[in-house]
Amino acid sequence: MSQAFVFWSRWPLAAQWAITGGLLLGALWSLLLWDLQQHERDERRHAQSGLESMADIGAQALQSTVRAADLILLDLREEWLSRPTSFADTVRRRQVQARLEFEFDIVAIDENGRLRYSSFNPQAAGLDLSDTASFKTHRDSAADVFLASPPIRARLAGRTLIYFTRPMHTPAGQFAGFMGFAVAPEYLSRLYRGLDLGKDGALSVVRDDGAIVLRLSQPQSPHAGSGAPTVSQLRPGLPDNGLARLRSSVDQVERTYAWRKLDGYPLTLFVGQPDGTLYQRIADHRRYYLAGSAVGSLLLLLALCLLLLSTRRRTQAEKIRMRASRLLSEHMAHSNAELRASQQALRALSSHQMAVKEAERRHIAREIHDELGQRLTVLRMDMSMLPRAVQADPAGLLPAQVAALKRGIDDILAIVRDIAGKLRPATLDIGLAEAAEGLLAEFQASLGIPCELDNQLPPGLTLDETRATGIFRILQESLTNAARHARASRIDVTLALRGNWLHLRVRDNGRGFALSPNAAASFGLSGMRERAAALGGELHIDSRPDHGATVRARIPRHGLLQPSSMIPLLDHASLTTGL
Repeated sequence: MSQAFVFWSRWPLAAQWAITGGLLLGALWSLLLWDLQQHERDERRHAQSGLESMADIGAQALQSTVRAADLILLDLREEWLSRPTSFADTVRRRQVQARLEFEFDIVAIDENGRLRYSSFNPQAAGLDLSDTASFKTHRDSAADVFLASPPIRARLAGRTLIYFTRPMHTPAGQFAGFMGFAVAPEYLSRLYRGLDLGKDGALSVVRDDGAIVLRLSQPQSPHAGSGAPTVSQLRPGLPDNGLARLRSSVDQVERTYAWRKLDGYPLTLFVGQPDGTLYQRIADHRRYYLAGSAVGSLLLLLALCLLLLSTRRRTQAEKIRMRASRLLSEHMAHSNAELRASQQALRALSSHQMAVKEAERRHIAREIHDELGQRLTVLRMDMSMLPRAVQADPAGLLPAQVAALKRGIDDILAIVRDIAGKLRPATLDIGLAEAAEGLLAEFQASLGIPCELDNQLPPGLTLDETRATGIFRILQESLTNAARHARASRIDVTLALRGNWLHLRVRDNGRGFALSPNAAASFGLSGMRERAAALGGELHIDSRPDHGATVRARIPRHGLLQPSSMIPLLDHASLTTGL
């Protein structure tokens, strides 16, 4: 094996590919020819199966029609033999009750060949029909046979008809004539209008003696529906059912025939198609296979050429791959740098929030110490002096001292409410819209900037504590930024609920600003974005210099809150210092 590989490797690359291509072409053609033979075998079997299916369908339709005609004959024959005087009325009733899709004629012939009754032409009674083949056959046979005649030119109707007949016998067994059921050939042809015989296809109904009762062909044969019996070489000597290649005695065309004999009746249905039509798909498939194989061979040769060219371009492709890898590495490095910058911005924002929290704590501590502590000290001194005032002048000083104490207590309560309101507005317990309206009123009273609230929230809307506080703080920070930097003369605020999302929009007509990528210069904006993200929502800021600013935030009304990547934001009055 190793020696063969060494010998093979010494050949030029072009020779190696040429030998490989020849072997592949040989294998391809062998596989295609084998598959073509299998496909032709399957197509031939499928075509023969389709021909036998047509024969089965046609035989079932013919069996049903002939059976219906025979039942009518048997019934009317009994009526004729038992009640001939009311036979005409019986025939009319049977024609209505039969509900067949074609017209039919009933005739009764006596033992001498004289016409005794005709539903088509009652005036023709007495006509001599003893020279007909049907009369002679029934007269010479003692058996109760069902007979189907080939299409004949009827003297009564003046047109070509097919007769189904049954003999009549007296109770003593003597021949008493026959009963006939006549129908036009075109009505039987309608049974097979749904069958696709194809070009030069043929369908024949043949008696056991070889006489053709009905014949259809494509194109229509001149022998179909002829008045004279035509003896066929199809039926005699053949089994009752089968499939074989036979030559028709009518048009001398060789076809593949499938035939089925009717149960209980001396009739056989033949369906035939020429081999050229029957196996047309095989010929077409053979041409497609050969054309496809030729194209496949050309494509294989082309593929070999392309492989030769690809080996020469492999080095260039390797260089391109290395360049792409380098570009990918540079892109990843750039992405990592952006990620680090984002993390640095978050850390800076966290530090800023912690500094703001400490400043707020100091501010609240000073307010409690300076305001609340002083007030409580004064109140304690007044309380300590109250007993002396009562002893010195019980009636004069007591009312004034009590009034002063009440004023002190009221001042302390006002300070407590002010501090609590800065930490969390009490109106949030009533509703978000009420809290926003109170904040705008306080903002307008403090700074004199007109504020308009467009409340589109449905009445009775309830929000959980976290979402209500979060959206309130975003509104509070937006107003603070407008007061500090925008120099606005009007601020419009909109609250709305769309689907499951709570929307907030704050728009001012101030001087606007250019969004800066420097996180240290935009802690307020970053804080609002992080607060919205912590609530599972998002925040967008649109602003340009001299075109005002618009803050749009939306948070889900329901659902779990999405965790933020930074430390928890402040929930106290850190955003109220600008007021």
